[in-house]
Amino acid sequence: MTDTQLSALLAPAERYGVTAPQDRWTGSAPRYSSLSVGCAEAVQAEIDNGAIDEEAFKTTARAEIPSVYHPLREASSDRHLPAFRRCAERKGR
Repeated sequence: MTDTQLSALLAPAERYGVTAPQDRWTGSAPRYSSLSVGCAEAVQAEIDNGAIDEEAFKTTARAEIPSVYHPLREASSDRHLPAFRRCAERKGR
């Protein structure tokens, strides 16, 4: 995630007085036995994250929340997910 994306996500939290969660990933990213296994895991993570986003969009009354997340969601579904699928399908080639 870029600094610009992070700032876009943190701005509404700050506006509404919500404490952003701590970064639990720096230095703790999982390791996989192969690139294709890692890509397959990334495919599932993108799908899972999309489902979480869709549920969140249904439950918020604040219009700016989906508008902040929509470009990130679109990048995930339109670019990241297809790229990870192609990688996983190569099966180590």
